[in-house]
Amino acid sequence: MTNIVEIIARAMVGKGLAPHSSTLKKAAAVQRALHDAGYAIVPLEPTEAMRTSGGESMQAAREDDWRDDASDIYRAMINAGKGEG
Repeated sequence: MTNIVEIIARAMVGKGLAPHSSTLKKAAAVQRALHDAGYAIVPLEPTEAMRTSGGESMQAAREDDWRDDASDIYRAMINAGKGEG
């Protein structure tokens, strides 16, 4: 699978063109800036790793404080998806 930096770089140079190393560096900077701002680039559909991680978090969830549990499940799924995009 193509990594996120390459996807961003290809979008910057246009369809069918290979990105130059300077474009790849700029694309990596975009990815870092998004991360530093608190954003994650993850697949639109959950991967198997994301489903597994979310399910494991859900099994550990407590019924009395479901909002914190939902946040834990969300974070577990996002963290599992970060490397698979």
